[in-house]
Amino acid sequence: MTLYQLKVWTIAAKHQSLTKAAGELHISQPSVWHHINLLKNEYRINLYKGSSGRKIQITREGKLFVKYAANVLLQVKKLDNKFKGKRKKRGKQK
Repeated sequence: MTLYQLKVWTIAAKHQSLTKAAGELHISQPSVWHHINLLKNEYRINLYKGSSGRKIQITREGKLFVKYAANVLLQVKKLDNKFKGKRKKRGKQK
């Protein structure tokens, strides 16, 4: 699992669409599918069912997984904001 895979899944789940996720991430739809498949295979869960029209149907496990993934991504963002910001400030003082 990578942070990028978590990001891809949270965006796909938000839109309920692999195509819309690809657009937001500026990558191809097959790339979105590939990253999500890596997560599905690693955790041996179905994150979504086949699509109905253009939307994917997020499974119960997929909804729970996205909650945990979003929390991880939020913590990483807080970590970046806290420590990358300090590094920039220190560099300016010299």
